[in-house]
Amino acid sequence: MFEAMGVADDGRWQAPCAELLRDGLGGASLLGAVVDDPDGEGRLAACGIAVVSDRLPGPGDTAGLRAYIQSVVTDVGHRRCGLARAVMTSLIDRLASRGVTSVDLHTTDDGDALYRSLGFGDPRNPELQYRAEPTGRPGGAVS
Repeated sequence: MFEAMGVADDGRWQAPCAELLRDGLGGASLLGAVVDDPDGEGRLAACGIAVVSDRLPGPGDTAGLRAYIQSVVTDVGHRRCGLARAVMTSLIDRLASRGVTSVDLHTTDDGDALYRSLGFGDPRNPELQYRAEPTGRPGGAVS
């Protein structure tokens, strides 16, 4: 996934990510959906993660819950078989059952058509980001 997004991967994220998944899956703020590889021994063919966060309620969102689809990945050998759609449909349905009315995600060129076919569209307002340097000082605008 990170390679498809053009993000450099030094691997330092993997251990803290695994710990968060172990601790958070099954709780209120982290949802996962998987499709097992029918040919593999315990391997995944596709998976996705959604992070639910509390926000202040507002017009059209009295629950104050939002979600971010953190990642959707399909093994290369299983692409174009509807597995990412199954993962996304499962996540969206489960989020809706919890009262989440706003779901955000970032996409690659390969995933854009799928997400749009599921009802995702361009944001109403532009998104801005702030990133601090590792020292905690402002890092400036993100390009």
